[in-house]
Amino acid sequence: MIYLDNSATTPLHPKVKEKIIESLEYYGNPSSMHASGRRVRAYVEQSRREVADFFNCSPEEIIFTAGASEANNTVLKSATTCCGFCNESRGHIITTNIEHPSVMNTLKCLQQQHVDVTYVKVNKKGVVDPADVEAAIRPDTVMISVMYVNNEIGTIQPVDEIAAVAAKHHIPMHTDAVQAVGKLPVNLQKLTVDFLSLSGHKIYAPKGVGVLFKRMSAKKICPLSPAAIRKNPCGPERKTRSASLPSEKPSGSSALKWMKEINASKCFVINWKKASEAIWTA
Repeated sequence: MIYLDNSATTPLHPKVKEKIIESLEYYGNPSSMHASGRRVRAYVEQSRREVADFFNCSPEEIIFTAGASEANNTVLKSATTCCGFCNESRGHIITTNIEHPSVMNTLKCLQQQHVDVTYVKVNKKGVVDPADVEAAIRPDTVMISVMYVNNEIGTIQPVDEIAAVAAKHHIPMHTDAVQAVGKLPVNLQKLTVDFLSLSGHKIYAPKGVGVLFKRMSAKKICPLSPAAIRKNPCGPERKTRSASLPSEKPSGSSALKWMKEINASKCFVINWKKASEAIWTA
């Protein structure tokens, strides 16, 4: 069988598989202070540095998650429930009408909790106009969330332009970049979003592995399970998650390390924008 559905999921890369098997020997709790715990913590932090190096950001801005769906949920729910964002009102969120279900379903849930959501329509090519996003901004807008590359039709959104609009109005900006990583360069020194979500199994890492990028200057976010964090105020992942981090989770960072090596030879990232434009023209 020839497998051609890599946008849905990818097989494990051999180097990633080797790293996962190696990580299974690291059985300590990374929050423990004894030798086994410190060994795992060092392994986790090395993986964090590898991810940060790929995205050209600080390791302190990388949070490991169970996938992009968790990252999306964390950011969107924080926008309306976390003290770092909220005022007396529930707030208003702007997105598009072609987001991933993990974003759309979360926003539908928030709407039931009296959060206003504006779904900006895309054009016939599936691209949203930054001017339409700006026109939807209200005084109570607390978040703009626009995916980088659509998971169904592959359109590339002008996320950099939308991020500039968000910054102009002092509104936090989030992008679901699951389908962009590995296909487009993602340099977080140039792409000025506040939050970015990534899924491991789209880039030859295992399922159940993800990353949430949170810019140092961005407002704080709250965990999906704040009660668990209260029980363990020194919890893992910058107090944004309540579970102990398994050593095999950050091992997926080796997929990004491999991609960076391939990208340096200019053999991996192709010009998807030109390809997309050619398809639409045809």
